[in-house]
Amino acid sequence: MEVAFVGCGVDGGGRHRHGGRTSTYVSVGTAAACIGVKAWKRVRPVACCEQSVKPCESEKRVEQREDQVREGWRRYCAALVLAALVWGNDVAGLAWDGAAAIRPRAAFALSEPQKLVAEAWRVVDQGYVDRTFNNQDWFKIRMKEIKKPLASMDDAYAVITEMLKTLGDPYTRFLNPSQFNSLTSSATGELAGVGLEMYPALVDNKLVVLSPIDGSPAFKAGIRSQDVITLIDGESTEDLTPDEAAARIRGTPGTRVSLYVIHASTPDKEVRYDLVRESLKIVSVKSELLPGNIGVLRIKQFNSSTPDDARAALEKLRAKGAKKYVIDLRNNPGGYFPAGVDVARLFLPKDKPVVFVVNKNGIQDEYDVLEEPLIADEPIVVLVNKATASASEILSGALKDNRRALLVGEKTFGKGVVQTVTGLSDGSGVAVTIAKYETPAHVDINKKGIVPDIESKCAEDEVLACLPKDF
Repeated sequence: MEVAFVGCGVDGGGRHRHGGRTSTYVSVGTAAACIGVKAWKRVRPVACCEQSVKPCESEKRVEQREDQVREGWRRYCAALVLAALVWGNDVAGLAWDGAAAIRPRAAFALSEPQKLVAEAWRVVDQGYVDRTFNNQDWFKIRMKEIKKPLASMDDAYAVITEMLKTLGDPYTRFLNPSQFNSLTSSATGELAGVGLEMYPALVDNKLVVLSPIDGSPAFKAGIRSQDVITLIDGESTEDLTPDEAAARIRGTPGTRVSLYVIHASTPDKEVRYDLVRESLKIVSVKSELLPGNIGVLRIKQFNSSTPDDARAALEKLRAKGAKKYVIDLRNNPGGYFPAGVDVARLFLPKDKPVVFVVNKNGIQDEYDVLEEPLIADEPIVVLVNKATASASEILSGALKDNRRALLVGEKTFGKGVVQTVTGLSDGSGVAVTIAKYETPAHVDINKKGIVPDIESKCAEDEVLACLPKDF
């Protein structure tokens, strides 16, 4: 199964249109090859097979041509060498000794763990955006890794993890079955845990809380944004990725998990929390009408239901008399790429660009607005902070560059790359960076973030105090 996401562990699946055609996606993910958006501007339409282990393909299969020209002879020669290694120990004998040399000896049969390593390698090989693979011989790495004696799937997991680390990309990573299932649970907005969202990458090598889900066990206990988790059930988080930590924190409803936390407000003190896991439903959109006919749209993350939920919330606010709008994206880690695009379309004029995506072949796809917006002329302020990431930055950048909204707050996180998550044959998965994106003004925000129009620091539970006086 292949799923698409942009961000740090929160995404969804859904149905999205390419022009007049509908395709079905099963999607998760912080932190989209099957980018199911409604508009392509003179680009290839993309189709994705539901419940398929195949990568997404263009309908005309115009893919990897430059790579094939560049790499074809190298791989052809490597294949000949491999054939020699498989069918005989003497390469010269294979080449010159006629029929006697062709008789096979013991063939090199891959074990199941070795096959999984090869499968993970192939997923990365087909889609990874950096075709130099961090300036290394990716095919040589395959040959090296699949020859290692692997006694178990755990051995394969360790090899795949180390193999992907050589790419130097924190977002291209291996997910064991537990992590993959945990990520998939977030796809529909349903999960079992204590309600913590983590930053998409370690912050100064620390596991930092992005935000607790309102009303969750973590929220009720007092765990807040910017707190650092040091221990999970007595084990250090020092060497854990956010995905690994999330998999350990989540579990069966009714079971307990122990967390040691250093609060941002008391950095010299470590506090233990024993929390009971619950089944949680993530509500991605909330709204309220503030004095002055200001409609507030709070988006906590982007999943498959977010565009419809946002539209419904905006319609209710307008019915209540809203004359201007605030979109609160603070502590929003991102999520499902198409949802960020579709929410932007609720505010932008027809034919305006939302985002540009550049794939591994350097082909640039433009995502536009297909129809007139729901909110066409009313003033808009977007609240952002350093935890506004990924799909949230797509929305922020689209509204800023099209001069449709004023951005207020802190510089955003800076995640301008796109991933797919592909399920492997044993129930594990691989997240692969398959593209990067640019804002409508062709600004690459990756590792840079978006600078707001007005820099401001105000309490996360404040809205009116954050707004410009003339709004």
